[in-house]
Amino acid sequence: MGNFLQYLTMGIEHILSGYDHLLFLCGLIIARMSKLDILKVLTAFTVGHCMTLALSSLELVSLPPSIIEPLIALSIVYITIENLFLKKLNHRWIVTLFFGLIHGFGFSEILRGTLSDEFVVPLFSFNLGVEVGQIMVLAAVLPLIWAFKQTKLDERILVSGGSAVVACFGLYWFVERMTQQFL
Repeated sequence: MGNFLQYLTMGIEHILSGYDHLLFLCGLIIARMSKLDILKVLTAFTVGHCMTLALSSLELVSLPPSIIEPLIALSIVYITIENLFLKKLNHRWIVTLFFGLIHGFGFSEILRGTLSDEFVVPLFSFNLGVEVGQIMVLAAVLPLIWAFKQTKLDERILVSGGSAVVACFGLYWFVERMTQQFL
C-alpha cells in the first residue's frame, strides 16, 4: 500500500507542478464547446497520455526531452490558435488524443528508470495520481468558466483573452526550451 500511495502522490504532485500541462488543459476547456465535447476532449487527452506514459515509462518507446518539451509548448500554442480562429471544433478530440500522446512522454520522465519488474502498481497509481490532480484543477476551473459563460459578457472575451494569455505562455516556453538546447 505504501508503494501505491507514494506513486499516487508523485502523480498528483507532478501534474500540479506541471504548469504547461495545466495550461494546455485550460486552453482546451475555455473553447466554445458543449459539456459533452469537453468530456470527449478530456477523455482523449487521458487516453493519449496514458498510452505513452506506460510505453515510455517501461522504456518500450522513447523520445528525448529535447524534442518532447518544445512539442508540449507548441501543443499549447496550437490549441489556442484553434480557439481563436476556428468557429467549430467538431473533431478536437482527435487533435487532443495526438497531443495527449506527446504530453504522456513528458509525464513519463519522472518514472523512467524507477520502475522494477513489479511495475503495474506504480504505473497505475502514478497515472491515477495524474488524473486526480487534473480532476482537482478542473473542479476548480470549470465552474469559473461556466459561471463566466452565464454572464451577459460576450463569451468571446473569455475565449479570446484566455487563449491569448495561454498562447503567450506556450510561446515563451517554446522559445525557452529551444534556447536551452543551443546554449
